[in-house]
Amino acid sequence: MFGYSKRFSEDFEEIAERTRKKLADEGFGVLCEIDVKETLKKKIGVDFEDYIILGACSPTHAHGVLSREKEFGLLLPCNVVVYKDKDEVVVSAIVPTALAKMSGDEKIMKIAKEVEEKLKRVVDSV
Repeated sequence: MFGYSKRFSEDFEEIAERTRKKLADEGFGVLCEIDVKETLKKKIGVDFEDYIILGACSPTHAHGVLSREKEFGLLLPCNVVVYKDKDEVVVSAIVPTALAKMSGDEKIMKIAKEVEEKLKRVVDSV
């Protein structure tokens, strides 16, 4: 399992905005935001559902992980997606521990657990 998700019945834009706010409340900055719907339309002319990818970063945690393993940057930032699925909106956050296990580093695993707890709180509180 790579994602922790929750479904909502409210408006897509409302859920997206609440997700951004809850990320900030937990100390995450959104380094990038990708509007998948807009990008697919512009690049290949395909109509797609509302779908955004929020690249969330907790600077302290990122520094802790990158100080131990620079290659872990390949897995950063922590992605949170908000997308329309029929009549619902889904918010899903990466589960950092699933990826951190590959490092075999207990310190990285500890940091990943802290980040995972924060991301789960974000999803649960949206």
